[in-house]
Amino acid sequence: MLVLLLFSSSLVYANGLIVGIAIADDDHVYVWHKDGTVTSGTSGHFEKYTHASPYSLPPGKTVNNIVAISIAGSDNHVYAWYDDGTVSSGTSTDLDKYRPLYNYSLPPGKTIKSIVGIGIAKDNRVYAWYDDITVSIGTTDDLDKHRAPEFYSLPIGKIAANIVEIDIAKSNDHVYAWYSDGTASSGTSSHLDSDRSSFGYVPAQVLYQWWGPKPLRRSRPAVTIARSLSTEIESTNADRYPGLSKERTVPNARKPQPRPDEDPADTGAGQSPAFVTSFFPTFGSIDPMIAAGNQYLIVSDTGSLAFFDKEGKPLTEKNGIPTSLSVYDFFANFLAKTDDDGNVNENNINLYLGFPKPCDSPGYPQTRSGKRFCINQFYDTRVTFDPTSKRFFIISQVRHELWEGYYGAVLSDVSDTSKCDQEVLARKNVCNFLTNKYDDLVRRFVVFAVSKTEDPRDGFHQYIITESNVRDWPWMATNGNAFVTAHRGESESGPVATVFSISSLKSGEQHPPYFRYYSKDVNNILAVMPPTHHQNAAGLVYLLGKNKGKRLDIFAFQQTIDPWTAPPLLKTFVDFSDKPNVTGAVYRQNKLYLIDPYLAEEKGEAQRYSVRVVRVPVERLGGELIKASTDSAKGYLDYFFGRNAPSDSPNDRISYERPSVAVNKNGDMLFGYGRYPFVSEKTLHPEARYTLWYGNEAKQRRSQLLRVGEAANSRTVSVQIDYTTAVVDPADDTSFWVALPYVNSSGQYKTVVGKISP
Repeated sequence: MLVLLLFSSSLVYANGLIVGIAIADDDHVYVWHKDGTVTSGTSGHFEKYTHASPYSLPPGKTVNNIVAISIAGSDNHVYAWYDDGTVSSGTSTDLDKYRPLYNYSLPPGKTIKSIVGIGIAKDNRVYAWYDDITVSIGTTDDLDKHRAPEFYSLPIGKIAANIVEIDIAKSNDHVYAWYSDGTASSGTSSHLDSDRSSFGYVPAQVLYQWWGPKPLRRSRPAVTIARSLSTEIESTNADRYPGLSKERTVPNARKPQPRPDEDPADTGAGQSPAFVTSFFPTFGSIDPMIAAGNQYLIVSDTGSLAFFDKEGKPLTEKNGIPTSLSVYDFFANFLAKTDDDGNVNENNINLYLGFPKPCDSPGYPQTRSGKRFCINQFYDTRVTFDPTSKRFFIISQVRHELWEGYYGAVLSDVSDTSKCDQEVLARKNVCNFLTNKYDDLVRRFVVFAVSKTEDPRDGFHQYIITESNVRDWPWMATNGNAFVTAHRGESESGPVATVFSISSLKSGEQHPPYFRYYSKDVNNILAVMPPTHHQNAAGLVYLLGKNKGKRLDIFAFQQTIDPWTAPPLLKTFVDFSDKPNVTGAVYRQNKLYLIDPYLAEEKGEAQRYSVRVVRVPVERLGGELIKASTDSAKGYLDYFFGRNAPSDSPNDRISYERPSVAVNKNGDMLFGYGRYPFVSEKTLHPEARYTLWYGNEAKQRRSQLLRVGEAANSRTVSVQIDYTTAVVDPADDTSFWVALPYVNSSGQYKTVVGKISP
């Protein structure tokens, strides 16, 4: 008989998230979780086939009483053994459906606490493994009826206390054992590592952690680096992160195609209103973002978070919760090796990378951080507030330093540098991405959080999706009970959008319901983006197609009472001569608003962008039909502005960088952006500006300065900022908040936050 084991560290597995694992005759692996749900999948992916559903226990029993669970090969009956010496028989969701509790006996000298795993073989013999490294063979009620305990061996460095559960496949009598470090190997019942080297398993599609006041809070690890990635980028320039410069180019690859009426100067019917208030977070970067709640604000950059009141004052600490911290510290529980009690942290994402060795194994090359191949960088952070659930949401991407090959590795530790891109190697002394033998070990994951209440200091329920992807730019949107995650980056595999139940997230469910859409569902498009939705809780949720053509594909799904099943998509499209950008779009009052950094002209590396706003009416015709209109009488708009501001000279041509848009209940549009000189008669440093377009006026107002630039910046002219943010204040649904970048006197991009009231 072969035995397949998943190995663990030397730490004792206690109070684990899993109470039983069993294999059915079709080789499906069923996993019973401590939250009272059961999933099914494979030995390496516990939720591959079915999502979590509740299971019931015999009267008087709780999940804490379960010792082990297995499935008989003859009839697929599920057997569960309990810590009071009883066993029951039933189904995966009803553990005593077929037979109520009856007693079982152990070999002499054994106690119930000695059991580390029980499995039923194809011939219905029951194998029981004990913590003294012995195994017996018997029946469900007599564990040594057929054979008294005999010794079995563990892999080198493993102990029996590491075992989570053991079971036997009915198809071939291979025995599977799961250990608390998320690894696996195979052997025989008496030699547990004689068949197959270790491999990893994933316990669920998402892992859960609590960040906030005790008693829910788990300890955060002691870290020596708690930094904003953006701060490091600014302090060292793009040379230290060459891949970032490559990935963060402006998405509009098209050549400039301006016509005189398409690129008017920054003129309008009067001036945009002055800002009501402004403030400056201590951090800042090329990708600022703000979430405005009814009482509080959250401001972020790619690697930092801070909580403020509506006057821009930093919130005071509450229950010991910091109000300004790095994203690394915020999500660090997903990297902690142990929990408060010193036990293995089963929600450590580094347990589930599927590496052949532990991520910090000395068998891997040394990296700049010293953490070798372990996940250690949080970046591309975004924040938003959902006015329906009154919760803040935070999303980020997490990776290790293999994201660009050997960058950060000590080349003397690398045995195979022959595959390095020689040009890159000569110029940067590093190997390029996707050029070495460790390519398959590149990992990136999406992590997100939802606040427990409207006050971010009350804590956050945090989740990480255990499916690795190689895309950046995670994006999110909320509407009704739908929390949508997607990526701007394209991929031929994996989902294009994942939709979670907000009601489950805000209550901190360990297995939140979700469904997914894939490329085949969206006309084979490789990426879709969800727009910001406003006051549409009972209506459709929209997704916008990002493809390489000139057609804008628009998809929508209806709110559903089944949070596990993807509703059919409604589809329509609009043809453009030049398709607008879909990142940062807004859906409001049956119209889609798209904001575009339109490339107006270029000279060498220098580029000048204008602001392009596109408004597309979308009608629901009933049933499964939606229709997009290009009729201006219904509100269709495709409009450009930019080039210079009222304070500029008439012949100045200034680049309007990365515009954002927000729309209030009156149909007023607020555009925020950064500005950078292209041709200017006077000195102009990167500054923060905004423009208001009233809903009852025919064109935008003239722009208003939020923060003047104080110096030049060393970033290349062709790569200035990643994005800006404009949002509506949910407290009145008329005022706007913006988070915009400007360059300070030290030449670094910083963030300025402002409130504008029309």
